[in-house]
Amino acid sequence: MGGLYTTPFDVWDRTGRATRRQKTDVELTSGTVIQLEEHVLPSKLHILDDTGQEVDETNYEIDTDFNQLIYQDNDSISNATINYITAPASKDRSERGVKQATNFIDEHLDTTFNGLKRRVDEVYQTDGTDDARIMFMEQPVRDVEKVEINTNSNEDEPPEWEEIVEDVDWTQDGETGIKLNRSSSPTRSSLNKFYRNKLSQSIKQIRITYTYGFEELPADIQNLTEILLATDLFLDTVFGAGIDGRDGFNPQSPTQYRDKTEKIIEEWDREFYHNFSTLVVRGEEEDVE
Repeated sequence: MGGLYTTPFDVWDRTGRATRRQKTDVELTSGTVIQLEEHVLPSKLHILDDTGQEVDETNYEIDTDFNQLIYQDNDSISNATINYITAPASKDRSERGVKQATNFIDEHLDTTFNGLKRRVDEVYQTDGTDDARIMFMEQPVRDVEKVEINTNSNEDEPPEWEEIVEDVDWTQDGETGIKLNRSSSPTRSSLNKFYRNKLSQSIKQIRITYTYGFEELPADIQNLTEILLATDLFLDTVFGAGIDGRDGFNPQSPTQYRDKTEKIIEEWDREFYHNFSTLVVRGEEEDVE
């Protein structure tokens, strides 16, 4: 997916605006330039030699600015066939739309579907109870790598971070965050100090490094991305129908797509997990290899 939740081709194909084209009996020698139709999709261009074998893509390049194919291999091909697909808009414009839709979904659903992400040193303020639960900002939580507590109760001074022990002082709380286990560790002075005076106004802070997200893109999310873009492109589709020689556009389609969009977002929205913990410092984010 190239880091995105769909491709320009999938969107254009969904709206019936991807056009399949073919050139036959093409003579290819090194340096040959073949003019293609406008808005060619490079990933959907394939050359077959005169035996029907596909030509390796390293033997040619595609200039999307001028919609040209430049053959570069020293071995000539007679009677080649070029199969390719064109879109109704430029490659850059299409990719920009897919990226915007992907970012919208991430921000709206408070997660990422583009592989796992790591949040480093994210700080939360707890409610100060013995069995405090900290619900992380980004979910679903896959792995909690490190948990530290601020043992300095003076909020006017820099925090003093001390790491606490998994399965002794804390446990992962499903896919939402962690749960502190004070009762299981009565001898740990740092954790006791953390809870000592519940009536004080000191900020009880936890610093966490964790991973979240999805390793594989759910089909629902690719569908949602395409629906969002298809709905946005329907105006183009209406006006483009005459140009493309198509008719039969259903004016109810945008409403039907909007209903599907709302249903998918509702199913995947994790916003109800929020407000359990106060985010103090947003962690630095990095990809998980």
